[in-house]
Amino acid sequence: MLDVVLLILSICAYGFGKLNDILPVTLSNVFIFICFLYHIPRIIHNRTFYYNNYLLLLLSFIIIGAIVNTKYSHLIDKVQFIAYYIIYSLAIISTIQKHGPEKILRIYTKICFYLAIIGLLQVASYIVGFSLFNDAIRLLSENKNTSVSGLLVRATSIASEPAVLGIYLLPALVLSVSKLFGVKESSQFISRRHALVILAAAACTLSLIVYVYLLAIVLTVMIKQRKFFLSIALSLFIAALYGVAQNIESINSRLTELSDSQSIDSSENISVIAFNSNLKVTEASLDSDFFFGTGIASHAEKYESLVYGFYSANLNGVGLNKDDAASMILRTLSELGMIGFILFYSASALYFFRKKYSSNNFIQEVFLISFLLYGLRYGSINTPMFWFYLTGFLGCYARRYGFKAYRF
Repeated sequence: MLDVVLLILSICAYGFGKLNDILPVTLSNVFIFICFLYHIPRIIHNRTFYYNNYLLLLLSFIIIGAIVNTKYSHLIDKVQFIAYYIIYSLAIISTIQKHGPEKILRIYTKICFYLAIIGLLQVASYIVGFSLFNDAIRLLSENKNTSVSGLLVRATSIASEPAVLGIYLLPALVLSVSKLFGVKESSQFISRRHALVILAAAACTLSLIVYVYLLAIVLTVMIKQRKFFLSIALSLFIAALYGVAQNIESINSRLTELSDSQSIDSSENISVIAFNSNLKVTEASLDSDFFFGTGIASHAEKYESLVYGFYSANLNGVGLNKDDAASMILRTLSELGMIGFILFYSASALYFFRKKYSSNNFIQEVFLISFLLYGLRYGSINTPMFWFYLTGFLGCYARRYGFKAYRF
């Protein structure tokens, strides 16, 4: 179980920042590296390691692109990207293959419940004026600032920001919504009480992207259940959500700006500027390299060379999220082109044609939804959440579509 503990610690430590005084990596990276090393003796002893054909195909495409495209990225950045790809994927695949996605999902859901409790206590303590608790949980965070919206504090728990807490909770949010809408398979992973706590913590993030996650999950469950009352519930949910959003400063400002194309470029919200600037750079990239993109780890340098044609260097928010393009969708389009984008998301599309090879469709759908929603707002592959959701999804496949044993 040490590998499972290391995986969960890596996720929980994601927002703790770099160990600049000790190592040029994050604490989250360190836990994954240890997890990777933990599996090496077993791999060597058995002369077998498990991997996935889809991930090998994607890695081959990335390596070829890295060799061909030399304009925007440096060799060291490409090598680092590929090294992270191999270490993260192999460490987490080995962990999931050893214990099974069902067992790990059950453990992770309990961890999400405790993260939600911390987030709710954070909000409650702030309301009553007890700031010591909030200061304590922000002590190790990369972001020391307390996120507020008007007079309300936004729940972050141990995450660096409210949206990151939403990323942590994604599988638990899918399970929670499924539980409340009567999906029987969810009962083995979560209780109704735990589901309500997790959903309450998500609501207390006051984050637009987290609310988008919730809306997408509710819509997905509604489609799957095919029940009339779900349509009514969704309509009421959207109406309530919109009403709440109008009274939350952090969300209302973004809705106003995103609905007005002229206000986007002059927005004072750094997240709006960050996303829109990355969108414009991606569009410019597709104009010149539509099919194959400009290669891995190239978006940041390409961003620097193009963004100041759209924005002033003094505008707050310019440069934010330039390394991961603020979205996996934008990053794959920018760095891998349209062909790479199709290849990257082909595994998700394949599920709808290969469901019969799944060992557990419900668990696989939980991981699939989490993986797809992760990519809406985050484009980094150097996170344990990305690999956990993706490999958890792939690990539910049997035969050649899942994890395959490679002997040496």
